[in-house]
Amino acid sequence: MPERASLILINDHREVLLIERVKGDRHYWVFPGGSVEDRESLSEAAKREALEETSIELTSLTPVFQIQNQGRMDHYFLSHIGSATPALGNGPERQRRSAFNQYILRWVSFTELAMLPLFPVEAKQICLQSEEVLCG
Repeated sequence: MPERASLILINDHREVLLIERVKGDRHYWVFPGGSVEDRESLSEAAKREALEETSIELTSLTPVFQIQNQGRMDHYFLSHIGSATPALGNGPERQRRSAFNQYILRWVSFTELAMLPLFPVEAKQICLQSEEVLCG
């Protein structure tokens, strides 16, 4: 199973960019990210996923942690994106989007993040414990 590159994107207001997912009768939140493709480095995958899922072109990335998630290694990268305005990019999510399968980009504070059904839970907990480090 391929590795995964995930993103912790922080804006000037100390908010994290998440994807709110509404899929059938399920409602949950995830970090932007996806599978590392063949012959792609982890940071290249993170930058590609950021562009596909948020339309934001990342210039700097910092690896911050990794976790085992559903049988594969998930690598998390931090990027401070200032006042960039995210929008769903031209990745596979745009093609899969429908009334029953939604991808909604939302900025959330760390206080809000604590209350959301955000997956994976282990990554959520690490972020909550590391707020000061992540926000710089």
